[in-house]
Amino acid sequence: MGITYMKLHDQELAIRFLLKALKQMPNDYYPAVLLAQLYKERGNNDKAYDYFSKASEISPQDDYVLSEIGHIHLLNKAYDKAMTYFIHSVEINPENCNALNDMGYIYTCQKDFDKAIKTFQKVITIDPEFSVAHYNLAYAYQMLKKYDQSIVHYQKTIHLEYLYYDAHNNLAYVFHKKGDHKKAIDGYTNLLKIKPDYYSAFKGLGDVYFELKNYNNAEIWYKQYVKYYNHNQEVNNKLKLLDDFRK
Repeated sequence: MGITYMKLHDQELAIRFLLKALKQMPNDYYPAVLLAQLYKERGNNDKAYDYFSKASEISPQDDYVLSEIGHIHLLNKAYDKAMTYFIHSVEINPENCNALNDMGYIYTCQKDFDKAIKTFQKVITIDPEFSVAHYNLAYAYQMLKKYDQSIVHYQKTIHLEYLYYDAHNNLAYVFHKKGDHKKAIDGYTNLLKIKPDYYSAFKGLGDVYFELKNYNNAEIWYKQYVKYYNHNQEVNNKLKLLDDFRK
């Protein structure tokens, strides 16, 4: 019945039924996992953690549950705890892509980009269509200024998941860093067509035009940017500089 209510998108009834089922069968893995998944969907990570932990007590060798517990620790930036769960999960199932991807993410946060790259490469070897791993791999290459490799994987991310806005933004940024102003402008402009309020693209366009000394366009885009976010000192300084140019 709990699964039926979940399929009907009646989460309240599903939770009520699953809690009753778990009370009647405290060593039943499935109600615990389903409750954890429901609370995760609702953004209640504390409750999700409690029920994933309960499921792990019932089935200690379940790599999925271990990776989910690790992911909650990751969200709380408890990286050492998270890594313990991910390592255990991968020991049980070396092809657990979610655990591997999250391990790579932690390496990225720790600025260990070489380890991150190797980990993300492993993920996309197992699952070539894992879009988030392609994005994360592209970002790691970007941080190392290996822009050609970064472009390949941002483009692959967009091919797999066209509405991955951050991938569009970062791809345009990398083209700018490579000095390909046309592709950078095209990339930011295309992003704003599909996500008109992606305000980082306003700054990106402002930066490209500023570098091209097209100060009128730079000012237009910077002013659009500060409507959304006016605490960027770099942009505020450039706007002041542009204003001084006219005096």
